[in-house]
Amino acid sequence: MGTDDAIGGAAVVLRAAVAVLLLANVGFYAWTQGWLGGDATRGDREPERLMHQVQPEIVRILPPAAPGARSRAPAAPPAVAAEPVPAARIAATNSSGAGSGAGAPACLQAGPFTPAEVGKVEAALQAALPAARGAWSNVRIETPGIWLVYMGKYPDRETLRAKMDELRRYPNLSFEELQGAAALEPGIVLGRHDSRDAAEAALARLAERGVRTAKVVALSPPAAVHMLRVERADAALKLQLGGLSPGTLAGTTFLPCPAGAAANDTAASGTS
Repeated sequence: MGTDDAIGGAAVVLRAAVAVLLLANVGFYAWTQGWLGGDATRGDREPERLMHQVQPEIVRILPPAAPGARSRAPAAPPAVAAEPVPAARIAATNSSGAGSGAGAPACLQAGPFTPAEVGKVEAALQAALPAARGAWSNVRIETPGIWLVYMGKYPDRETLRAKMDELRRYPNLSFEELQGAAALEPGIVLGRHDSRDAAEAALARLAERGVRTAKVVALSPPAAVHMLRVERADAALKLQLGGLSPGTLAGTTFLPCPAGAAANDTAASGTS
């Protein structure tokens, strides 16, 4: 009887274990089918989250770096020791810089003056700076005249416009309304020349084309002006010239000479 009871107890335990395993399998199957409220078939993929992504196009998946790969960041340049500057080079630099400063001699000139006033200005300059006598020169500059091939003067602007309309019928004929010369306005300019001969030649060519009423007039005649020039003014003379009153120089002042001015000027017969 004892043996039979033991066997029967073991059979009961075995049947209970089988029943528990069967219930567990049934429960797992029900969960995988979603009968218990879940969806085990999706695992951890959760595809519904794709519908809630924000700007997925900006996400980039980079491949893993190869083992031992070096960074592409540029290496810092090696430090370079400062080369000592020789004392001789420093001295040369300082001397060249001083040459371009206010202490370097410079060309200065005042004017222009008419032939009638240049003598008075020189006398006033000599009285104001007696110690600088002979430091400047009287430079004569020739200015060419301006000669016009001209039509006018017309009685009114209506006549002017009618004449300009007539000139437009000539092919490739250049002309413009004259401005800045009240004594000749209203009028028309068909050419500007620096000599009367050049203007007369241009007038003859226009006559051959049928322009009959034009003529040559002098807008400004040739003239000569004078400049008082100091070729090499040192620092002390610069201060003296800059301190002169405008009345001494007929309302002008000493200013730097224009580049290349000496090549185009003709010195007067003497220096003061």
